[in-house]
Amino acid sequence: KEILRGALTQGFVTLIIREFLIKIFYFAGQLFLARLLAPSDFGIYVIIVFVVNLFGLFSDLGLSFAIIQKKEEPTHKELSGVFTLKIFLTACLILLLWIAAPLIKLVYPSLIDSNVLMIQIFSLTLLFTALRSVPIAILERKFRYGRISMLDIIGVIVYYITALPLALTGFGVWSFIIASLIKEIVETIFLYIVNPFLPSFNFKISNIKEMIRFGIFIQGNNLVTFFISSITPVIGGRLVGPHAVGLIDFADNLTSLPAVAGAL
Repeated sequence: KEILRGALTQGFVTLIIREFLIKIFYFAGQLFLARLLAPSDFGIYVIIVFVVNLFGLFSDLGLSFAIIQKKEEPTHKELSGVFTLKIFLTACLILLLWIAAPLIKLVYPSLIDSNVLMIQIFSLTLLFTALRSVPIAILERKFRYGRISMLDIIGVIVYYITALPLALTGFGVWSFIIASLIKEIVETIFLYIVNPFLPSFNFKISNIKEMIRFGIFIQGNNLVTFFISSITPVIGGRLVGPHAVGLIDFADNLTSLPAVAGAL
């Protein structure tokens, strides 16, 4: 119990420090980007992220939490089953998003054809997220928060190292899209270096039936949380347009920094 308590305490402190460092990098990077890009560029990106992440919610089914919270150590068959199912669902959702993306202009009339292409390209980040989900869940189960924190911090640094030069050379919203995709690729490569995972692809739903049953309840809570935190792009993007959404999102992230600092 003492060992477990110590690991939990260390993990909690590591996560708080990670969150603070990420917010610092994020805040500094956003300040520079705010000088280079218009608020409407930020707003369009917020809407794109919302649309893609909405589809992405249906690729998980809470299975990552099921791996973390499973009483017994997950077998390789179970982990491989979760991995295979998530990759399959993600691929289907990406295909659906590519087909349905033009219809999103009916919900957000301010979007143009190039924004639709951005949604389609940005949807590829879901694949890399799915590739990382099982290895990250394994790390969380083993309280290896240091590696997770390092992964997140590297991702943020790569993102801004990519986004800032692109914004400076006039790429506009594409600066966010390209930087996000490169960030996902680098994070995935780094994760598989520090925590290799080689799945077997003999998928059987019976191997993970209990994990799916557990995960669905968790995913229901994730859906509620997602929609509560997405009021700005859902309503704002429809009613007031990308310019206002960009300003609101920037202000929201700015005000969250003191809260993280206070947690330290």
